Amino acid sequence: MSAELRQRPLLAGRYCLKELIASGGMATVWWATDEQLGRAVAVKLLAEGTLASHERLQAEARAIARLSHPNIIALYDVGMEAGHPFLVMPLVAGPSLREELARRGRLSLREAVDLLAQVADALAAAHAAGIIHRDVKPENILLDTSGPTRRALLADFGIAASRDGPHLTTGNAVVGTAEYLAPERVRGEPATPASDLYALGIILFELLTGRPPFQGERPLETATAHLTRPLPNLSTLLPGAPAGLLHLLEALLARDPAQRPSNAAAVAQALRQIEDASQQTTHALTPARITHPLRPAPAERRRWLLFPLALLALLLLATLAGGAALHRGAGNLGLEHPTLPEVAGLPAAEARAVLEDAGFAVAERYEGHDRVAAGNVIGTVPAAGTALARGETVTLLVSAGPPPVVVPDLVGRPESEARAALSAVGLPAGPSERVTTTLRGVCLGCVVELRPAPGTAVPPGSSVTLVVRAPAPSPPLPPGRGHDRAEERGRDRNDGRSPGR
Repeated sequence: MSAELRQRPLLAGRYCLKELIASGGMATVWWATDEQLGRAVAVKLLAEGTLASHERLQAEARAIARLSHPNIIALYDVGMEAGHPFLVMPLVAGPSLREELARRGRLSLREAVDLLAQVADALAAAHAAGIIHRDVKPENILLDTSGPTRRALLADFGIAASRDGPHLTTGNAVVGTAEYLAPERVRGEPATPASDLYALGIILFELLTGRPPFQGERPLETATAHLTRPLPNLSTLLPGAPAGLLHLLEALLARDPAQRPSNAAAVAQALRQIEDASQQTTHALTPARITHPLRPAPAERRRWLLFPLALLALLLLATLAGGAALHRGAGNLGLEHPTLPEVAGLPAAEARAVLEDAGFAVAERYEGHDRVAAGNVIGTVPAAGTALARGETVTLLVSAGPPPVVVPDLVGRPESEARAALSAVGLPAGPSERVTTTLRGVCLGCVVELRPAPGTAVPPGSSVTLVVRAPAPSPPLPPGRGHDRAEERGRDRNDGRSPGR
């Protein structure tokens, strides 16, 4: 908050800031009072000096204003004070879902499906209005505890996109939080309602297990993991989970958007069916904490092994007696294993057809690759040439194209240095924009802002716009003064060239 704003007792002559609730990279949220109406409110205050702040605020205000739903945060007011755009919203009596998760580690099955069914209702309303949230995550879900039951409220439409309007990003920039980005978003494709449903699936996984399914040491690694890593085994992580829950999670987290549920309303209905079924059973859902959750205890294992050992001995004798004859007749019985054909470099659809014609089942896994074009096959698991029984599953490793590049933070750097730094990571700088600004700590000729913003994952080769601080224009001279001064300077020069005067 700027010093000028701190000196003002009221925003817009009515909102008194009391206490900081939350702080982020572009905004802070304050507990405040509306002095005109005498009620507590939440004020979202965008940072001063961010050139896109006003545009983002207007977009968020428009998005919320188009929506009226009990599970979407309402909007009271919008305005500007001392260069800070702000939104005024209800003050929610309760924590965010992130805070609840941090406090408890994970939620019960019934709590998780109940809260996310409400969020799915909110998304259904937003999608019906043509709005895609693009940043569904626990931080943006508030839990209202003022009533007899907890109510989930979807908040922060600051980077929402309208399907029939302009986006707030440049080119193919990826906007959102890495842990909750759908694979198509990581590839630089536009957000769709299915992208929001993928994020909802990530949250459901996290609520039940205590962690997101895909994580890396850095945001770029986390984002890429959505393309390259297989989904963890759900039945192992959630032993005893209802089959309907596992099927829904697999559908929500499908890498192909076309394989996800058709809409958010269908997801809400499925979650409530799971909730109803869970109320009729006493089975507890406890995420696995050990590597082999089904391995019996030592004493039990000794008794359990007696019968299998005896059976194994009998089978061994039978194998020794008939193995040679079986080997001699294998060709006649059709038991030879065909070798896996080479499909590297083929388009994924063509490679799938080749493998299926050879009698194999086919799965796909996407991986970032610098040299193989997106959509073409990098290789297979098992490798080509492997002898494999017909009907076995072969995994196609499909290129997702070059991995995305994260825009570096170059604010405050001279323009020439910023251009060199962008070039070093494969992001060409486009024509710079010149602005006059009072932003402190940024020298003349230095970068004030980057578009896309620092930390954004973009496809390699994407153009980045540098916004550079320019000097303020000189104040205009009073009328006639410039002409008079020029004449005086001319007379002085003439006098100097006329000795003897």
